[in-house]
Amino acid sequence: MRRRTVVVLLAAGAALAACAVPTSPGPINRVTEPFVGDVATLPDLSEHPTSPAPAPTASPSAPGSPAVPGSPSPSVAPAPSGASAEVDASPSAAPQASSAPTETSPAAAPATGAAHAETEGASASSPRATEEAEPPAASSPSSSPAVTPPASASGAFYDAPNAADTAVANLKAAGRDADAALIARIASQPAATWIGAWNGDVTATVSAVTSSAAATDTIALLAVYNIPNLDCAGSGSGASESGYLPWIDTVAAGMNARATTWVILEPDALVMADGCGGADARMANLAGAAERLDAAGAEVFLDAGHSGWRSPVATAELIRRVGVAHLAGFATNTSNYQSLASERAWGDQVSAAVGLPYVTDTSRNGNGPNGEWCNARGRALGAAPAVNGANLASGSGMAATVWAKVPGESDGTCNGGPPAGQWWEDVALELARNAG
Repeated sequence: MRRRTVVVLLAAGAALAACAVPTSPGPINRVTEPFVGDVATLPDLSEHPTSPAPAPTASPSAPGSPAVPGSPSPSVAPAPSGASAEVDASPSAAPQASSAPTETSPAAAPATGAAHAETEGASASSPRATEEAEPPAASSPSSSPAVTPPASASGAFYDAPNAADTAVANLKAAGRDADAALIARIASQPAATWIGAWNGDVTATVSAVTSSAAATDTIALLAVYNIPNLDCAGSGSGASESGYLPWIDTVAAGMNARATTWVILEPDALVMADGCGGADARMANLAGAAERLDAAGAEVFLDAGHSGWRSPVATAELIRRVGVAHLAGFATNTSNYQSLASERAWGDQVSAAVGLPYVTDTSRNGNGPNGEWCNARGRALGAAPAVNGANLASGSGMAATVWAKVPGESDGTCNGGPPAGQWWEDVALELARNAG
């Protein structure tokens, strides 16, 4: 087993003017659980909660084919900032990483999340699972890979250009300085770059992001989204069965060998597998993708849904069906709104059962869910991206908060939104304003 990379979160590199990389839409994990509590705090990720995971409730499925997003073109990519022991509290500053994230206010440090957007076109054939919550396994499987800290490592996540950067420039040019300052709270945070069928040259796109991350000593965060029968939308959505793993090879081919690259693998694909038909083929594709990306040097985090979808035991069983040998961990809450406390309580149980750490998308969960899964209104930016190196190294618990979704990019034409992946200024302003 190759050695895994642990981020100690020291100084980020010098600024780099990067070429614009297209953002992309993706699926949305459904919202169910109401949230009550203080949204201004980020739990200490070094401790494990004792409260049980919330009981999952039913969630409708609404798969669809992703729209082809536009390519933002900010003049200069936001540069990572200098060393800090805590997440930077300035809403306009570039993110700071820390080995143990501290209590963080969304008002002061909005989370960065580039989540996948999902198009409309609900399919009744793929309902969400509603298993009862079950206790985690007593011990982690001995086959789980150990994460070994390197001699040295540094950097937060690479802040790839996206639609928020373009929006800030446009608002400033229009003299709307107050709105530009709000959107800057989104643009100043690093979010994932989505890789899918819309990328004209997948290898070149991945190379641009990972090479920029290597040059700035930051982590490249990618979300790979092109599984066959994408979102249970039938043939023609996502890659073909015969073409999927060769397509994954084009992703792997673009990875800069000097970069630390984290991949969120196929949002929604695992948890929807049994409802889409051809579950065995899907599990084999996910296993093959994880193996190939791992061999290319990526840290692979298999998307595992969220706390309102399946029980910890059911989720752990799905992960085991794929296999853990080529996984660095799993990802939760991608493009969703579940509260950080709920994800942590649920995710820790899954983590204990499979022996893997996990990352949680906090881009839009600042005040939790409201019962809607697509373009939910009245939401807020969540906790800033940060890495817990101790949990990553130990192979258990929440290893990082990430922004998998770019806040402000539409989930689809639901709730009055534009097509999936397109910038929606009203919602972007709402998310930033509601963060306080």
